[in-house]
Amino acid sequence: MAEIQGVGLQTIPSGGSQLIDFGANTKVGDGSILVNGTDIILPETGTYMVCYTTSGAVLGGTTAGAGAGVGTLLRQGGNIVLGSNVGTNFVGGTVALPNDNGQTNCSLVCVSDTVGNNIVQLEVGVLNTTGGATGYQVQRFQTSVTVTKYSDEICSPY
Repeated sequence: MAEIQGVGLQTIPSGGSQLIDFGANTKVGDGSILVNGTDIILPETGTYMVCYTTSGAVLGGTTAGAGAGVGTLLRQGGNIVLGSNVGTNFVGGTVALPNDNGQTNCSLVCVSDTVGNNIVQLEVGVLNTTGGATGYQVQRFQTSVTVTKYSDEICSPY
């Protein structure tokens, strides 16, 4: 098991998406799961439960009605992990939004080989903005990915 947490801030402009960079990361666990920038490297074949929690702030969201449509998902070997995506519209009503807006989800990740198929990444995208907002700023110090090995068996069908 490992919990990976970033440091600092990562700005994503409206209409863009980025893999979250855990380069200067904090890890808790047995040390078998490695992190290299945006890549979370799973050590062996099997089935893993991968959960993420993001935290961020709408940029330019200091006025009422400012907001952003934010989507978060997991990628494995460059492909979207089935069921990992979450989309949320963070929009202030009569007051500006607070800084801590976030998303949480869990998905099973099936690792059939350790040559590319064992790399998991967290991606955050800003689909649109309203009311003067210009993007979304991920607070990496409050954003984490937790990886737990669920089984030595590989998810079916493989």
